[in-house]
This record gives sequence, structure tokens and C-alpha cells, in this order.
Amino acid sequence: MTSPQARRQRGPTVRRRSLPAVRPDKLERRLRKHLDALGPAPGAELLHVLMLPDLERADRIGEYWSYPQSRTFAELLIDCVEVRTLRAVLVGMLRGSEGGR
Repeated sequence: MTSPQARRQRGPTVRRRSLPAVRPDKLERRLRKHLDALGPAPGAELLHVLMLPDLERADRIGEYWSYPQSRTFAELLIDCVEVRTLRAVLVGMLRGSEGGR
């Protein structure tokens, strides 16, 4: 066991918490609900940005981040870059909904 002083010198510790398991069909329904709430124009822009090459995507995310009103959208894009599975699922869902709109 380390002393509080030793812990302060090393910095704060990060506790990892795992998310509860979610069935894929339930997760897809939740994602679909949120994508539908975005509407067609933001959904199309999300797909467009996710399909850009890495450097162009980073520039576009930076543009969104620079405006407070689009910062939440930028955070979603950042999450999609960090979690490749999320990006792949969203691209698949958005491509699928393109034909239906």
C-alpha cells in the first residue's frame, strides 16, 4: 500500500469501469433513434465526414469544434474516430438509410 503523499506525486489514478452488456439489436435501435432525431441533413453530413480521408476528417472536426453550437457534433465525430467499430456501424446505418430517404 502506498502513502497518500506517494500517490499525489504520481498523479491521480484512473478507474476503469466497464459498460453493461447491451444486445446488438437493442444497441442498433438506440443508435437508429438518435440518428433519426438528427434528421437527414446532419445525418448526411455525419456520413460525409466519416468517409473523408484521415487528415481531411481531422480538419473538418476541428472546424466543428471551433464553434460552440457544433461542438457536440465534433465530439460525436471524435468518438467515431477513436472507436472504429462505432464508426463502421454508423457508416453502415447511414448508408442504409440513404436509400430509404
